[in-house]
Formats: sequence, structure tokens, C-alpha cells
Amino acid sequence: MPQKPRYPVTCHDCRQAIHAPAPGAFTTGYARLGNGWRICYPCADKRQRRELEASRQFCAYLSSDGRTVTTWTGGTLARVTAETPCRHNMAGTMYAIHGVPPEGTEFHGRGLGRGMLLRLRRCRR
Repeated sequence: MPQKPRYPVTCHDCRQAIHAPAPGAFTTGYARLGNGWRICYPCADKRQRRELEASRQFCAYLSSDGRTVTTWTGGTLARVTAETPCRHNMAGTMYAIHGVPPEGTEFHGRGLGRGMLLRLRRCRR
């Protein structure tokens, strides 16, 4: 079992202090990279935005209002321009979305609905 960190923890990317979450919170207040480095949520969002732009396929989340594609921490990755329900043989209904991040590359994807995971792919031009 991993040891609890001593707070404040320092973000590897921005060097800012990450303080302990409120008692009873279901979070650590930081993301942990594969090499063990800890980074704050804003830096994790920045990394995910860079990964989205560099990837052909990407996993993200559809916000609860259906207007944005978000990171796991809730940071905005893209604006949803279309959301269409479609039939699925096992899930019953899935949702196809089309989104545009601030950088302008268009993505499309499918998921089980608002607040759920989406699998995104870059649109061909």
C-alpha cells in the first residue's frame, strides 16, 4: 500500500505547493505520473491538452451539461458542437459528439452519455 504523502507536496511542473485536500474528500489534490512525479490539477490539464493535440485517438469525458469535453479533473479540452443519440446493440443508446478544441483541430467520438468517458478521434480533412 502506498504511503500517504506529507503535505504540502510540490508540483513537478510549476513548482507550486499542493496542499492537503479537505477531510473526507475523495481526491489527493494531485495527479501522479508513471515515473512517480506529482503534478497539480492545472498542470495535469495542460499536459492533457498537449496530448490531445498530438494524438489521433484520445479518451476524455463529456461534461454533465453536454457542452464541453473535459479532462478527468474537469478542465476543458474542447467545445461540443454536436451531440447526437445513436443506437447501440448492448448499451441501448450511445452518443456521438463532435468537438473543437481552442487550437482548432476537430474531433469526433462516442460515449454512453453526459458525465461519461468518450473515445475521441481526430477528424479527417
